[in-house]
Amino acid sequence: LIEILDTVEVPKRDPEGPLRVPVLDKMKERGVIAFGKVESGTIKIGSRLAVMPNNLKCQVTGIYNCKQELVRYACPGENIQVKIRMIDDENLINKGDVLCPYDELAPICDVFEAELKILDLLPHRPIITPGYKSMMHLHTIGDEIVIQSLSGMYELDGTGKEYIKKNPKYCKSGSKVIVKISTRVPVCLEKYEFIEHMGRFTLRDEGRTIALGKVLRYKPIVPKKAEDKPVDDKDKLVERIKTADDDSTTTQQSFQEAKMKQEMDENEEEQITYGRPEAIENNE
Repeated sequence: LIEILDTVEVPKRDPEGPLRVPVLDKMKERGVIAFGKVESGTIKIGSRLAVMPNNLKCQVTGIYNCKQELVRYACPGENIQVKIRMIDDENLINKGDVLCPYDELAPICDVFEAELKILDLLPHRPIITPGYKSMMHLHTIGDEIVIQSLSGMYELDGTGKEYIKKNPKYCKSGSKVIVKISTRVPVCLEKYEFIEHMGRFTLRDEGRTIALGKVLRYKPIVPKKAEDKPVDDKDKLVERIKTADDDSTTTQQSFQEAKMKQEMDENEEEQITYGRPEAIENNE
């Protein structure tokens, strides 16, 4: 067994490639801390990153390894905790988000084409057809997907050569197919040939793994840049300031009126309580 394990090839990870850190969890402790594993590239203290798919900008202020030791950088394959600033609310970071550099954003999509190796399907659902729903597990993402269509199926001809049968109506256990998948929300992923660990996934149904897949291509969604987010124009800004001033003036006037009324009530009460000149003249 040891000899066999020694011959197993270690998965290749590129420390010089684009940084990709899928977020597994987060917490807030004197700042926001994200938990994850470096799948590609090298993360360093001071790195300016973006949290995809929401394209939130942040900066790394601390990196802790699996032994809770502060380190200056982390390489691919390491499980780390990243302390970041410029994001005050930990709810803005969710499981399945990806930390990546500003200039090399992780692609996001909601429709992609993948190659599936079908394992054992459920007895009461023995075939996969367009519209089949299941759970997809891709890096740290776990979400429901829908198989929109079957583009092709790998089959053997009479000579034993493999060919692709286009547009099959269904597939069964043991098949190898090309499918089009849609996700419920936009997700971050990569092509399998580009970054393997960001482009492979499993499909599960009722607690059973039914298929293994790898991303072939995807339809990217262009993320909004920070400067592209809607802001108030000059006229709206002036109107908001004027409205705020009017509200402030109205509040101040109301306060002054209430204060004057209170003083008048106090004077009237004083006259009623102590204003008995006839009693004072009679020395009562």
